[in-house]
Amino acid sequence: MGRYSRHLKIVLLIAIILTITTVILSVSSSLQSLKRYKENLVNFSEFVMRSFESGNRAFMMNEQFSRRTIEQFARDISKQEIIEDIVVYSESGKVILSVGDRKPSSYQGLVGRHSDNIEMVELDESFFLYKRFNPFAGMAMGRMGGRMGGHMMGEGMMRMWDDNNGSSGDYYIGVLLNKREYSSILQKSIVDVSQVIILGILLVIIFFYSVRIIGEYERKSRKLQLAEKEAEIGKFANVLAHEIKNPLSSMKGLINYSAKKIQSPELSEYLFQSLEEIDRLNKIVNDFLSYGRDMVLEFQKLDLEKLIHHIIELLGYDIKAKGLTVNVEGSSFEIYADKDKLMQAVMNLIINAVQGAPDNSDIYIKLDKKAKRAEIINEVKSKLRVNSEKLFEPFYTEKSKGTGLGLAVAKKILMLHQGKVNVISTDPFVVEMDFSGQSEKDFKNG
Repeated sequence: MGRYSRHLKIVLLIAIILTITTVILSVSSSLQSLKRYKENLVNFSEFVMRSFESGNRAFMMNEQFSRRTIEQFARDISKQEIIEDIVVYSESGKVILSVGDRKPSSYQGLVGRHSDNIEMVELDESFFLYKRFNPFAGMAMGRMGGRMGGHMMGEGMMRMWDDNNGSSGDYYIGVLLNKREYSSILQKSIVDVSQVIILGILLVIIFFYSVRIIGEYERKSRKLQLAEKEAEIGKFANVLAHEIKNPLSSMKGLINYSAKKIQSPELSEYLFQSLEEIDRLNKIVNDFLSYGRDMVLEFQKLDLEKLIHHIIELLGYDIKAKGLTVNVEGSSFEIYADKDKLMQAVMNLIINAVQGAPDNSDIYIKLDKKAKRAEIINEVKSKLRVNSEKLFEPFYTEKSKGTGLGLAVAKKILMLHQGKVNVISTDPFVVEMDFSGQSEKDFKNG
């Protein structure tokens, strides 16, 4: 399942990356569309302004030129739906011409803007584009009443472009365009981008939720596989142990009886050595039985330090035989435990330290009340190159003599106590018992 889950995670991650890329491209495309639309508005406004300027010059060359004529021309240009108004204003801010429905006072703050080139101001509902406008551009100005191209410039024309401040050409033209189409494009872009972003967020949520489900499934699968493996080993261990235990008991009794009756010291020594080997086989059988049988636990509150000291006393002979010193440090704490079963687990861990430690060395057992953890630390005779996880697998051992079940039994018992056991280091060898997962409510009826 691990390989398929990794592939699924990669596929989901690629989908997220593609979605994020799509969001970026969508946002970029929308911004470019809005930018191009504004550029088109500038070009369109420039066309309208040039048309007005050309018309103004044409009408001024005509003897029939009047304000009404130029206003009508401006209205004709502004008949397009996007144009709301065409405004001409003087440098002082006075509105000279306006053909829209807006009052001249509504242009306050806009008609004070000056620029030789087209500039754009974005309002709530409109765009206002403006630039310098010279109504007399391209025309030879003489005194009033002078002749221009064979036509006379009348008083009405002069009054038309006079703001009573003596201005002569310092005017500006503004085009007011509505934002309905722009707003529609903007709204559509927001909707499109929002949909892509929502899709991306959903994919991210699906990714993390899927990873969580896959992880949980893999943990449960491993746990189930381990349980099935242990169940099979347990069945095998029970059958094998029962088949071996009875003949061993008979053999031990017969050899023990023969050793006491025989007259030859040499043969008697051999028989007693045989008894030691039978005891070792018997221990192996007991390990099989411990691992294979279902455990019924009776929980009570126990002081871990007191339990450890009791185990050290029981192992006193083995500890003294190797000249070891066991040091118990730190603050003790209480845990919920089945005394006999927990004693078996902790004893297996301490025996492992005693067997692995060099002669005349120290073993340290450190208690951490706050973290509810205990570490068993011993030096090693030679550096071990082992997989710390495999040390707790049944029948795995680095010793020449041993069943490979001592640590496996300890792990099984601690798991039944809602605890954990881990190898933290192999040089020095450090085994940690972790009881932080115990919850009082789970044991109050136990």
